[in-house]
Amino acid sequence: MTAPETLCDPNGMEVRIPGTGFHRVRRLAARAADLARGWHSRISMARWVAGASPGLDLHRLDCREDFAALLGAAPGNDDALERGLSERHPEGRFRFDGYCWVDQARVSFAVDYAYALESGGRKRPNWRERLVCPKCGLNNRQRAMIHVACVGLGLHLETKLYLTEQVSAVYRCLAARFPRIVGSEFLGPTATPGSIDRRGVRHEDLTRLTFADGSVDAVLTFDVLEHVPDYRAALAECFRVLAPGGVLLLTAPFLADSDATRVRATLGADGSLQHHLPPQFHGDPVQPDRGVLCYQEFGWDLLERLRETGFIDAAAIALRSPALGYLGGWQIAFAAWKSPAERCATQPSFDRETLLQSPQAGEYAWHAITVDDRIPRVSTEHFDAIDRALGVHGIPKRGVRLLEVGAYRHFTGYVAAQRWSAEATLTDIASRSLQAGREAAHAAGFAAKPRLVAADFHDLPFGDCQYDVAFVASTIHHTRSPERVLREMFRVLRPGGLLLLENEPCSRLACFHRFASNRPERFTALERFLEEQGLLRTVASPFPGSRAEEVFGMVENDRIPAQLFHDELSAGGEILEWRLQTDGLIGEFEKSLLALPGSGETLARSVREHLLAAIEPARNRLGETDRLLHRRLPNAEEVGTLAERIASALASMPRRGSAREMAIAALFGAALKAVARKAGPREARTSIGPRFRRAMRYVDGVWEEADAQHGIAALLGAPRLPDVYRPENTAALAPFFPTSEWRRELEQHGGASLLNLDADASVHLDTPEEGVFLLRFFAAVAEDLPFAVSLLADDHPLERQVMALSESRLMRGWVPAGTRRVRIALRTLDGRPVHRAGAIRVGVAQFLPAPGARGTQVRAS
Repeated sequence: MTAPETLCDPNGMEVRIPGTGFHRVRRLAARAADLARGWHSRISMARWVAGASPGLDLHRLDCREDFAALLGAAPGNDDALERGLSERHPEGRFRFDGYCWVDQARVSFAVDYAYALESGGRKRPNWRERLVCPKCGLNNRQRAMIHVACVGLGLHLETKLYLTEQVSAVYRCLAARFPRIVGSEFLGPTATPGSIDRRGVRHEDLTRLTFADGSVDAVLTFDVLEHVPDYRAALAECFRVLAPGGVLLLTAPFLADSDATRVRATLGADGSLQHHLPPQFHGDPVQPDRGVLCYQEFGWDLLERLRETGFIDAAAIALRSPALGYLGGWQIAFAAWKSPAERCATQPSFDRETLLQSPQAGEYAWHAITVDDRIPRVSTEHFDAIDRALGVHGIPKRGVRLLEVGAYRHFTGYVAAQRWSAEATLTDIASRSLQAGREAAHAAGFAAKPRLVAADFHDLPFGDCQYDVAFVASTIHHTRSPERVLREMFRVLRPGGLLLLENEPCSRLACFHRFASNRPERFTALERFLEEQGLLRTVASPFPGSRAEEVFGMVENDRIPAQLFHDELSAGGEILEWRLQTDGLIGEFEKSLLALPGSGETLARSVREHLLAAIEPARNRLGETDRLLHRRLPNAEEVGTLAERIASALASMPRRGSAREMAIAALFGAALKAVARKAGPREARTSIGPRFRRAMRYVDGVWEEADAQHGIAALLGAPRLPDVYRPENTAALAPFFPTSEWRRELEQHGGASLLNLDADASVHLDTPEEGVFLLRFFAAVAEDLPFAVSLLADDHPLERQVMALSESRLMRGWVPAGTRRVRIALRTLDGRPVHRAGAIRVGVAQFLPAPGARGTQVRAS
């Protein structure tokens, strides 16, 4: 190892950097000094004193071999010191002098033998956990990680920091120094994501964080990842929420002599827990009497897992320093950096679960055959909205470059292209929707030919600054990452261009979100009663009729606050128009809540009594169908919790103006109409760049992704079976759907479907590829007798659903390579075959191969 270099910051703190060490420290030393000068803390008000702090070596390790080299090169003086302390103080508590970097003070560290380790017949302290600074109360590990974060990674006062703990001394210390910190704890599987309990503790599930994409500069997680059953999902979430150039710093139980992670326990998809080694529990500040299970102890393969997640670089950091109270051998942390060029659009890792559960697959099946007679009217309304906005805000219409995101089957772009010679582009997740929109446009007399692009709106294939106007209507709620979609739309807009939002639904605080309701024609007795009482939006989802999308696995995000839209539009440019429409959302029940008098506990009690009185009569309407649909009404505790939130909102309600409008919308929901202008001066178009920023292919008049790694739309563009819905495909379907098991029928709307003839019907594949099988059908439940539909690949079960209502359903299953047939089995709930022809009417039966499997169409067996 080469001799270490030595740097001194302006205040004199030494930072030694070995030649093979952690080179980021050099350029971050100045930033660290600036940070320290600005620190004021409850824990320590000390300024750095020149020369006072001992230096700290931070060693970067890229593999196990690097660590072996470090062990071979490092002297053994530190080990001898630890042995000497243990021998002089073989039991009880003892102290030794050192320097606490957190407090910037010399201290007498306290050590005891709690959780002591035994080696060679002798006890030795658990230096990592039981070596504590008496001033700040932090142990060895905690102080070391704060030191690494601040000096090694250069966190500063403006850093937006997320710490995966809150009930801890580490959080208290960092919160005193970083004004933009957010901490959280896991408060159990029933806690609401992002909620804050009565102690002020925020709940977050590390595998499903509620933070926006690219919203934090650094994620710090210390001894948490080992307690997460699906730690890869947790890493992916950390990557998602990090801003470009952001950093993840983590510690976890680490097997320095092992390349592979050791799995101690696994959690099955059904919630079953399997122990592979004797259970090991660690301390938990949230539930100290129980502890928390350790699922894995990491090996050096963690570095590869971090790179696979998408981080541009990942490394282990090794440190030790008796002078700073970092004893107990080498401490190892892991750091991973997101690319500064990353646009917060994580490259999807197309594993089996991603493909199988993708909401886009549901969108594909939904849009493939959905009939909507509102298309002409809505298309005209959308065009009128665009026409008005361009006129008001000074965008020339002739030749305007117009992008419609989530165009569905609307032909708005055709109207603009024909009337204004606009250069229009229409996007949707499903090619079939765009093709149906083309047919509808031609039927309405519009012969223009706008560009049709099948694309995922999270990651549009277009280059930057391409469009004068981007329009989206009733679409953004079909994502869990609305910020990402809005930022993508701003990205493809030219400076000075307009972003138009039409009828985008916003969240409703006064809602229990108990279930997604049916559309009126399929209401159960419970739903009908709630609707008549004006309670449906309060008890169920605030988006009535969203069950149809839910059963297709599509995203119906009813938790997007109006404030989020406002913040994102403000960040991207200037808000020119902002209108929150609450028509139809505030009925007699909502008005009665607004009229409640009082404040504080009195108001909360009134709201609670009001809610209970309204909801209680509905319990008699809960029937067997509701039970099969897993529906329930809120209990008294849930009513009390919501009552407190509503009362708080009512008590702080502004009396007038835009602030009141926003508060009303937050409480009862709203439909948003907005216009924003992208920041930057408008410039003349003096050059023409590439249309797309990656490879595309042109299929049946629609541009599609050529590479599945840029969006699941590419996978959905490669079906292997003929389209059931197209009447002209009768002959082509015959080899795949035996006529002895299926009957082909034309539908009133012009499409075609397949009806089962008995309790079992099959689709012959004989495919050499693996992939996703989608089955969309209408289940006809006769005489309120529910039945189950099972999907099997060569008699291997894929999925089972219970049909309690006559409704459309989507089933999906992962088909292994070599599968000869997919069987659809209809059974009563007690397992008897359902010998009833037409129990299901199939509109979509499609096999979508996994990315990389790009063969020819499957052959019929």
